[in-house]
Amino acid sequence: ELVVGLSERTDRRGVAALERCIGPWGYSVRGASLPSGLLHLKTGCSLLAADTVLATRELIASGLFDGYETVAVPDGEEAAANAIRVNAHVLLAEGYPRTEGLLARLGFDVMAVPVGQAALLDGGLSCMSLRF
Repeated sequence: ELVVGLSERTDRRGVAALERCIGPWGYSVRGASLPSGLLHLKTGCSLLAADTVLATRELIASGLFDGYETVAVPDGEEAAANAIRVNAHVLLAEGYPRTEGLLARLGFDVMAVPVGQAALLDGGLSCMSLRF
């Protein structure tokens, strides 16, 4: 099941359109309401392992990740939740030292990368990634 965040940018019609596109390949799509202020689901969370999610405290409290192990980004570093795991590495935007340290203590190989220019336009690592 693919979960799509419902926000100011993505509505139920968008979820239905995506399901029409990927349904023939056996995928189902579910819309999930997001806390106010999140543009996309990936703005507030990342998959660190098959059963582990890095997320903002607000998203964790929503219950969306029940059944998963969750790692909360430290207060004030909410944008760090938009990270990407690539094989054994976790790519994290520069400037979030507490999140970087937390992930390193949990055994993740963290690579901090500069994304300042993309951040000026509300862009993050998931926005700059093409994955299927």
